[in-house]
Amino acid sequence: ERQRQEAEEQEKQAKKQRQFDKKALQKERAKLRKQVAENPEYLEHVRGDRGDVSRVTNEQVEKVCGFLNLEELAALNGGLTPSSLAAAVTAAERKEQEELEKKAAAVQNAVLSTKKEEKEALESRLARLETWSEEEVRLLNKAIDKFPPGTSRRWETVQLYLRTRTVDEILDMVKYGLKSGKFLAPTDRVVIAEKKKNKLESREGKGAGGPGGGSTAAPAAPAAPAATQRHESFTDVQVEVWTKEDELALVKALKEYGKDLGEERWNLVAKAVGKDKVACAKKFKEMKAAHKKSSKS
Repeated sequence: ERQRQEAEEQEKQAKKQRQFDKKALQKERAKLRKQVAENPEYLEHVRGDRGDVSRVTNEQVEKVCGFLNLEELAALNGGLTPSSLAAAVTAAERKEQEELEKKAAAVQNAVLSTKKEEKEALESRLARLETWSEEEVRLLNKAIDKFPPGTSRRWETVQLYLRTRTVDEILDMVKYGLKSGKFLAPTDRVVIAEKKKNKLESREGKGAGGPGGGSTAAPAAPAAPAATQRHESFTDVQVEVWTKEDELALVKALKEYGKDLGEERWNLVAKAVGKDKVACAKKFKEMKAAHKKSSKS
């Protein structure tokens, strides 16, 4: 209890000191402005500290008030001269530049940190793809055929059909696994390779035939099994997949870039999310409709 009371007392004293320093700083700033206003010749002083010829301006005086601390302002006011004011302007501009550089460095570090975290998260997600069994991949492909695009709450429905994986895991497999063809069954890979070979032979046969040619076009290659067609066509289609991270990034970007930006808003949102603006606008409408629906229910 005694320690708590001492801590509270210290906090009160610190608060009083901050208020005192704030008032003192305001007085020193007012004092400097008054001295400059009463002595216009201070603004006529030629600065040569940067190798140029420039005069002190009222805007620079405000920089001095903004960037110099209480002790520095008190010392300046105690012996203000045109040359000391010019030196104070230089010091204030240097502090301003240092502050800008610190902010830029902080932003850069934040960007690099975010990129590193995103890279590590993606690598972790890709590593989890290796834990899928052949049976899970088979069931996923079956569910994708059973519930095509346009199905209400499609990926949630697919997840209920598969049961052993979350929606995010399913979307990762679709985006990074199935589309690459890496997780096709060995027999499907053989059939697809055979189909491509037949297509190539068919084109070569057609090129050899025609007017004056001694050969005829090669017969069309037999149709591949339905399962194979499903795999091949699926890997060629660009599926617009939205993960929870993508949705959160969209919501964050929409909050950051308001409607007052006009058409430029969606360009900035798309850049922040990493998708094109049409996809972002479409997803926003879907999320908005889903929110209204859930609110009514």
